[in-house]
Amino acid sequence: MNKEQIKYLRKKLKENYFEYIKTNYWKKLQEKILARDKHMCVDCQAKTDKAYHVTDYYILTNEEIDYCVSLCDDCFDRRCTSELKELYPKWD
Repeated sequence: MNKEQIKYLRKKLKENYFEYIKTNYWKKLQEKILARDKHMCVDCQAKTDKAYHVTDYYILTNEEIDYCVSLCDDCFDRRCTSELKELYPKWD
């Protein structure tokens, strides 16, 4: 995949991300991730109700449970670069 293709995919992701996290597919996957991780942040073991992607963001709708982890807000902030935060903002 060349840089232009990646740039295009990132743009589409940004446009569609908020709609995607509302889908039943993501909600079911998120519940599986949280159950697997016992609703605990995988980095610090704090209680959490949020799951995040930790690998390629352009695979949305085709990701596997192993591509995601449960993270608290603090650990999410520590793990993510500003670029990823722009693509994958924290839930309110």
